[in-house]
Amino acid sequence: MATSTVLTNKPINPRGDDNRPVDSYNRASLYSGKALDFDGVNDYVDLAGLTFSGNNQSFCFYLKADAWNNFDYIFDIFSNRFIIGSQPANNLSIYDGASWQSFGEIDDTINTNFFVVTIEGTTSKAYLNGVQFGSNLTIALRDFSAANECALMSQYDGVQQFFPGKMSGFKAFEVALTATQVADLYNNPEKVVPTGVDNTALKLWLPMMEGAGTTAYDGSGNGNHGTISGATYVNGVGAPVAQSAVMDWNKGTNILEYSIWNNSYWTASGGVVTDGVEAPDGTNTAFKFERDDASSGAIYNVAPTGLSGTNYRYVYAKLPSGSASASAQLLNHNTNTNNTFTITDQWQRFEVDSSPLIPTNFYIVDFRDGVGVDEIHLWAPQAAAGTDESVFVPTIGTAQGSEVLLPQGLTSGRDITGVNLFENVRKQGALNLDGNSWAEVHDNASLDITDAITLEAWVYNDGTETFKGVLAKWGTQAGVDRCYMLYKQDEDDYRFDINGTSLNTGAAVASGWNHLVGVWDSTSTNKYFYVNGTLSASTTQSATIVTSTKPVEIGRYGYTSNNAFDDQIAQPRIYNRALTASEVLNNFNATKDLYI
Repeated sequence: MATSTVLTNKPINPRGDDNRPVDSYNRASLYSGKALDFDGVNDYVDLAGLTFSGNNQSFCFYLKADAWNNFDYIFDIFSNRFIIGSQPANNLSIYDGASWQSFGEIDDTINTNFFVVTIEGTTSKAYLNGVQFGSNLTIALRDFSAANECALMSQYDGVQQFFPGKMSGFKAFEVALTATQVADLYNNPEKVVPTGVDNTALKLWLPMMEGAGTTAYDGSGNGNHGTISGATYVNGVGAPVAQSAVMDWNKGTNILEYSIWNNSYWTASGGVVTDGVEAPDGTNTAFKFERDDASSGAIYNVAPTGLSGTNYRYVYAKLPSGSASASAQLLNHNTNTNNTFTITDQWQRFEVDSSPLIPTNFYIVDFRDGVGVDEIHLWAPQAAAGTDESVFVPTIGTAQGSEVLLPQGLTSGRDITGVNLFENVRKQGALNLDGNSWAEVHDNASLDITDAITLEAWVYNDGTETFKGVLAKWGTQAGVDRCYMLYKQDEDDYRFDINGTSLNTGAAVASGWNHLVGVWDSTSTNKYFYVNGTLSASTTQSATIVTSTKPVEIGRYGYTSNNAFDDQIAQPRIYNRALTASEVLNNFNATKDLYI
């Protein structure tokens, strides 16, 4: 677990302090944070099963409080009690099992602030936005190994003391962070673990970026997922909240109830199921099926609701170690079409496009035709609606119909459920946008270009979105603040727009990474669109580009999240001149190895 979590391909620093020459680059601010919104009435996150050890701890979180003047709990540990909360008179306070003590008054209900509370033996400290807040407190020695119930934003059992506000990025370290390490986390909100702290010290990390569902996934690698009760997601929360756009993540859906084995929900016919088998992510959440009849045997679930049109079915499967490869029918759905796969003694993920049929039962393995396999290991059955293949999104009871984000966890190359990021690995220098995220460059004279311009970006086209911004200085008033824009019109059509007059790519833009360049010169009136270094379309346009006080947006246009891009954008550039065809080709060739 002691792998590095420092992301070196940070394209835009959320604080705008990236040490680049001010006269050479325009700096951008990210608007991509997510948070859970707690109503202060009955919302909380249940962390049953979370345990600690030792006497030293640190608890970190981003919080925008709706009020501080109530006796409410931010984090509660039971037993051998320790509580972080508020008291009347707007005090940030802690309870050490004997008495309440206060670090000081906080009355900020406008901003999102970064809090850290550390415990080192009998000394507790608090930090607000990277700086120590209040004085050291002397507390009763806490034995955190006695913890057996925990909750966020309420009492440990979720029955009272509900804190109202928005929270994101909750972390628990089994070490007392130093002032330098606290400042490191504050100044670099995309970092998971600060410099000088081993990953094994991170006990819990809830990014709270999923965007849907009732599970707050733990990215620490310890599997301490939280159950969300009542709280809802909000998007576009600004710095210092951890930014989803500079993190690697998978995204997907799962409309199958109980994606782990559950005897009361799944049915095994003609065989025996054994729980507790090691899964691909290293946990013991897979199961083994041994059939007892050479000509039959199946495992099935009731049919998931919502399977209409195009949908995919998945399961991970393997044979016992040392077994020879064999064929078996996986994901059979009661049709005359057999889905027979070759299975080995190594985990593989199998998928079937099962549209448009809706089955009576959801089969993940079917031996009824006598295929010669007597024992098989299975993990992560999934049914996902939509046109794209999906990464595994676990469900426990409740189906997950809305798309969720699964940010990068501590294990290199995996999301926080342990699944490889093989389907959505973010390329060097790319913003990984989720449809709610974007970046802005504040208005300045260098962006008020009137007579020659080039817009350039590497863009990942997923073939599904319409009317999404790539790079735009574009308002709502024609002839006033609609200046210039590179945007996505439909699934495979991108457009270059000056003053409201657009040029499309002519030919369909392929799925995957593409280098898009729009060029216009008022002197020649020539207007060009290049795709992957080659001229794709051209026209003429006589104009003077209008200027405005609007900022430039990356990954959005029109200053509305309805037009927010839902994939990756890299190396966006604006030139105050018209690049030549050879310069466009040179730029494509110079960077293509990063993306294609």
